[in-house]
Amino acid sequence: MRQLASLGLYHLRGLIPIQSYNISFRSLCYKGLWEEVNGLLAEMVGEDYSLSLITYNILIGSLAYHGRIDDALQVLDEMFRGPFKPTAASYNPIVARLCKDGKVDFVVKFLDQMIYRHCNPNEGTYNAIAVLCEERKVREAFSVIQTLSDKQNSSMHDFHRSVISSLCKKGNTYPAFLLLYEMTKCGYTPDSFTYSSLIRGLCMEGMLDEAMEIFLIMEESGYKPDIDNFNALILGLCKSRRTDLSLEIFEMMVEKGYVPNQTTYTIVVEGIVHEEEKELAAQVVKELHLRQVLSWNTVERLVMQYDLKGL
Repeated sequence: MRQLASLGLYHLRGLIPIQSYNISFRSLCYKGLWEEVNGLLAEMVGEDYSLSLITYNILIGSLAYHGRIDDALQVLDEMFRGPFKPTAASYNPIVARLCKDGKVDFVVKFLDQMIYRHCNPNEGTYNAIAVLCEERKVREAFSVIQTLSDKQNSSMHDFHRSVISSLCKKGNTYPAFLLLYEMTKCGYTPDSFTYSSLIRGLCMEGMLDEAMEIFLIMEESGYKPDIDNFNALILGLCKSRRTDLSLEIFEMMVEKGYVPNQTTYTIVVEGIVHEEEKELAAQVVKELHLRQVLSWNTVERLVMQYDLKGL
């Protein structure tokens, strides 16, 4: 957008917050109403407002969303000459668009430039790369991930599990499974943390049956689930308002010889609360404290947070 330079985006004097402008700005940008966008920018300059990093990121994100990569790159380059330096959030929308367009070589070069400019990839970057999986370019996505892995200080194992966790947190569990398959072919062995990430991701996306099936997969792979894996499933079921299922899993876990910890009990209590059974939750908390499996600090937090009575 050549008009940007003429508007003097990078030489504003005002220091007044512009949150109210950003709300309108975001709406116009993502609707692709560029004349109105430039009009609003001109108004902001006229009011002597100082644009924020958020404003720039909104502009870059919307340009990338509409496929205007050259304009997005121009704004990104101009940011280096201004008061705000690009962050990963500035780069990620461009990465996502390049992945959607299948421009893998360009993605690799762009990420190299990002790192060269001392901007480290983050969870949003991994999720942007996962767009390649949606375009049926799983091997290419894994290749890009491997390229990033070679540039990280952490071990390959830690990096891979971080990527899987990042994808699951953002609702990209299916791409996480696809990339995990590629990772295992290269020697990566999923650990408890990775399995828990997958369980949480599946529950978050409403795939509760699949989340419970993870335990079968773990056992078939010779991996014995641990208490953290059960806690992840119980929590996911409770958040999905299926406390009934979470209690069944709890019972099964105990029957198999697992010992619930304080986290397990806390999750169950909170699940009961979310089922609007506060009186029952209070009774359970009292009993658990008497059995010395809930600390008094945890009891106090639950009582205060959920206004439990009778304790």
